[in-house]
Amino acid sequence: GAGPNPYVPGSMIHGLNLNLLLQARTMNWLTLARANNMLKPLQNAQGTIASNLWKHAFVMPKKSARVCATMQTASLSARALASLNAQIKAKSAFMWPASVWGPNSVLPGTQ
Repeated sequence: GAGPNPYVPGSMIHGLNLNLLLQARTMNWLTLARANNMLKPLQNAQGTIASNLWKHAFVMPKKSARVCATMQTASLSARALASLNAQIKAKSAFMWPASVWGPNSVLPGTQ
C-alpha cells in the first residue's frame, strides 16, 4: 500500500520475509531500479504498509555466484500477510515472471 503513514503508536506491526533466488542473475544485474520494480507486487498487495529488499550473493560450490533478493513487507494485519504468503506460494511465477527476472524460485522458509 501507499499513502500516509498508517502507524498508530502502540499498534502491532506484522512482517513477511521471503528469499527469491534469481538463478541466472548476478549482484551487478540487480540494480536499485530493478529492486524497486521487484518490490511492486508486495507494495501493491492489499494491506501492506512498507516493503524493502536486500540483495545477497548466493554462492554454491562449483557453481557461478547468483543473486538472492531478500524481501520484507509489513502490515497491521496478520491475515493480510497470510493471504499474501499464500499468493506468493501459488503465483510467484506470475508475480516475478522469468521473462523479466530470468529463472527464479522462492526459497523455503517464507514466513
